[in-house]
Amino acid sequence: MDFFKKIIAISYFRFGLIVSITYTLELFMFVYLNSKIEIFWANFFASITGITLDYFISSIRKLNIFDIKKDKKFLYYVIYTIFIFTLVSFNSFLIENINQIINMPIISKLIIIPLSYTINWSFFYFILSKRKV
Repeated sequence: MDFFKKIIAISYFRFGLIVSITYTLELFMFVYLNSKIEIFWANFFASITGITLDYFISSIRKLNIFDIKKDKKFLYYVIYTIFIFTLVSFNSFLIENINQIINMPIISKLIIIPLSYTINWSFFYFILSKRKV
């Protein structure tokens, strides 16, 4: 029983729960936007929406995922936004190139989830929140 409590207490796991919910919304946006605009931009706009939700939800003090002080929340969001534009651009580039090989936009997006998630969590953990896991 202690093992499960420890897993649930780990920010990587709890952040994953939040991201899985916001990613579902992001994926629906991606599918819709991909029918209207190029894959790079569809992923870019959908990801910015999902990741913004990730930031604000995971920084809620009551959820105890990341400890971002209230007075620095906006400043950190600006820093996070700069980082995210870089990450999302990189992800969109990867998705576009993977899609050129397999010609399956949704699968192309799903393939990069582990890498993208780990980079996103790492930024929160090591840069924005100096809290132990």
